[in-house]
Amino acid sequence: MDLALKGKTVLITGATRGIGADIARGFAEEGAQVAICARTRADLEAKSAELARATGSTVIGIPCDLSQRGEPERVVGEVVKRFSRLDVLVNSAGVAPGGTVEEVSDDDWERGIQLKLLGLIRCSRAAIPVMRKQGGGRIVNVVGNDGNKCAHWEIVPAVCCAGEQIFTKTLAEQYGPEGIYVNSVNPGPVETTLMHGLFEKVAKVRGLTTQAVIDAHVESIPLKLKRIALPAEITNLVLFLASDRASFINGENITIDGGQMKPVLSRLVFGGRKS
Repeated sequence: MDLALKGKTVLITGATRGIGADIARGFAEEGAQVAICARTRADLEAKSAELARATGSTVIGIPCDLSQRGEPERVVGEVVKRFSRLDVLVNSAGVAPGGTVEEVSDDDWERGIQLKLLGLIRCSRAAIPVMRKQGGGRIVNVVGNDGNKCAHWEIVPAVCCAGEQIFTKTLAEQYGPEGIYVNSVNPGPVETTLMHGLFEKVAKVRGLTTQAVIDAHVESIPLKLKRIALPAEITNLVLFLASDRASFINGENITIDGGQMKPVLSRLVFGGRKS
């Protein structure tokens, strides 16, 4: 299927590793002009050079801290200055600290909300005037299934994800009439370095082996595949939503987690307890 993304200008946040990096590769392979942003300049330079070399597409890196006011506007401005337009924004940046309500501090809440929730809001707000002026665009938010499948040990991510999902629907209703489509994808566990770091942290806290935690996540997903998701499986959905093939999809929060059952995960890892 030709997604007709060649020549489109795409901005992807949090794109030097994990899901964001795979999404950036996917757009570059489709022939899009890609701008990636993250905090560390060296990582950005390495990743943009790697993607450009591997795909032949134009890929630039823009250092930024999306938790800081004014940074999203600067980044969008740099993209427009370089490419004269912005067709697609993929909000993929941001993680929030895990823990139960009694464990997470005010600083944890502040850090999670500033980066994961407000970073997404600010980037979208900066992109909308550009998309409106050019007659439309696509915003795809990579959120997480914590927003609709709550887990008590991930309360900060759950609150941020739920806020992002509501924000997605609200924007879609407001800006759909102007040709700006807004959707979110909500992955469960995905095969990334960050995910395995979380597995190790949970294992340490619960006195389990890392493999036991991995096995519990796999068992919570009722699929014959017997694994967690691959980054490319998330990328495929993002690319589709960013394309004109998704011309009648707007305001949707699409869960992509293999049907994960959080109660099963809670029983296996947390013994069904609430703390």
